[in-house]
Amino acid sequence: MLSLKKYIVAFVALLSVYARVRATANDESFTSVNYQEEVSLDHIGSHGHMQHEPPLSCRQMKKNDPTTRSGTHYVMFRGEYIPVHCNMDVLCDSDDGWTRIVYINAQQSCPSGFTLYTSGNTKACGRRSGARDGSCDSTTFSSMGIKYSQVCGFVYAYQYNSPDAYAIHAGKTNIQTRIDSAYIDGVSITHGTPRKHIWSLMAAQSEKVTRHTKNYVCPCTAGNAQPKLPSFIGYHTTDPLWDGKNCRNNEVNCCKAGMPWFYKNLGYTTNDDIELRICGDQSQTDEDARVFSGEIYVK
Repeated sequence: MLSLKKYIVAFVALLSVYARVRATANDESFTSVNYQEEVSLDHIGSHGHMQHEPPLSCRQMKKNDPTTRSGTHYVMFRGEYIPVHCNMDVLCDSDDGWTRIVYINAQQSCPSGFTLYTSGNTKACGRRSGARDGSCDSTTFSSMGIKYSQVCGFVYAYQYNSPDAYAIHAGKTNIQTRIDSAYIDGVSITHGTPRKHIWSLMAAQSEKVTRHTKNYVCPCTAGNAQPKLPSFIGYHTTDPLWDGKNCRNNEVNCCKAGMPWFYKNLGYTTNDDIELRICGDQSQTDEDARVFSGEIYVK
């Protein structure tokens, strides 16, 4: 028969988890949680004692128990149990446990900092109405203290009006090489302060290259006349953009294997929060990239 002490330990641990779920159900900093998915308390044994130290990430959880399945699990953050979504399957050619820290679904809501736009049944998140030339709207997602060196994710968006990728209009060329500026029309993903680049996703007004459009198409489009990209962005051979679908003729180079997922090995370990910005060198009424879905995982 189990001792009263062991029953109390198990009961208190379960109460702690329940209280945290209740407290974070409406907390925007943990929007990645899907409470309809299977939850796991597998680090708390059936006899009321810890099988392992409380996991700090999905990767640690997978290491403790390789049979752990994808779904909502709990990790320890600042002395409390936090629900997170874990992908334990193959993602970006690796299956040793990815923790999702960014989740965007415009059908549900937009992250703080972005504005919801609706057209018919379509919902997407963009820059605020009236955003001026050379502006970015930003939202930050907590890393929950998880240490990571690899990032894997995707972002889907709709083009609004006439974005022009990396073309900077007259009098604004000084912003092209500054990561803190609106250096692209599209989505910039960074971490830390000062900002360190993870990924850039550009939106362009046309897939056709003519003498009128060659300055305003994506840099990976054949025949483009875009200026040289800054070194922190990288080139299309290593940085594929968007969903990889419907790439015709001149856009073939924009569609690489593995899309829509992007992958970045930082080359170092950090626990920085991740910032996602929607930028445009002209006003929101002239151009925008409106995000409707996205997920970013780390390990």
